[in-house]
Amino acid sequence: MIVFNLAQSRLYLNYSTRIMNVVFKQISQSEYQSRDIPVLFGDEMFDRCFGTISDYTGEIYRLGWRSELLKPDLYMVGDRAFCVGIDQDFAIVGLADKKVYLYLKLAYFFYQVRQFKNFIFVITELEILLIDMMVYKVVRKYGLPDIFRSMSIRDNGDMMVRCLDGNCLSFRWNLVHN
Repeated sequence: MIVFNLAQSRLYLNYSTRIMNVVFKQISQSEYQSRDIPVLFGDEMFDRCFGTISDYTGEIYRLGWRSELLKPDLYMVGDRAFCVGIDQDFAIVGLADKKVYLYLKLAYFFYQVRQFKNFIFVITELEILLIDMMVYKVVRKYGLPDIFRSMSIRDNGDMMVRCLDGNCLSFRWNLVHN
């Protein structure tokens, strides 16, 4: 059984984060505006924080977000892609081709991402999205009655989600698992 807790969500106060060959670095707004690289996500009107994502070839994307206390969460997906999420934005990017395989404008605030077998769970404040890693598409959405607290997944596909108000929900997601 695998268990994910809200406490596992990271509150970043550091300047840069590294996963494998991918590095996130926070930069100033003027540095952000001067970079001639594609924008992964952001909103010029509301963003207060800015950063770049680099690999061994150099900077590949820039991004902006609103939350001053949080930094984007980076997570490797196998050995060929990585995920990045912050605020209400989430993306999966290929390592070799630097292509955005999936971009989601989330309905609720991003909390964390976790991988289990061939699926990615994008956990938000009030919803869990199930993404099939083979096709990088959302195959299921699970609405939550209150704010996410923790989740456990059994090998047979049973998923138990706890909310902050004490609600406990059970889902079976293996119906889409091959």
